[in-house]
Amino acid sequence: MTKRPPDEFRRDLELRQRNIVFPDTAANEARLWRNFISGKLSTVQVIGFVLICGIIAAPVWLMAKAMTSIFGLLFLGGCGAVFLLLCWRIRKSLAGTHKRPPLAK
Repeated sequence: MTKRPPDEFRRDLELRQRNIVFPDTAANEARLWRNFISGKLSTVQVIGFVLICGIIAAPVWLMAKAMTSIFGLLFLGGCGAVFLLLCWRIRKSLAGTHKRPPLAK
């Protein structure tokens, strides 16, 4: 890893955090999903992801527990299936981004 001057590092951080116009937000979100799918997440990001999953899963679990057991299991299974389908589609769409376009004839 090469050492960068502090001004360059600060400028890079400011540019990454500037989420006020479209290209910046798209680049930051693309970087997030790329790191998420490749497994290159920092400890803080993993802890945040687990907390967000817990915040989302707790009400769903309580609703499923309050419902009848069969209906609750079907509901949770449906949510899981939708999540797996979403993950599959994201991986499939990102896999095509690294391929070269065909040569024009």
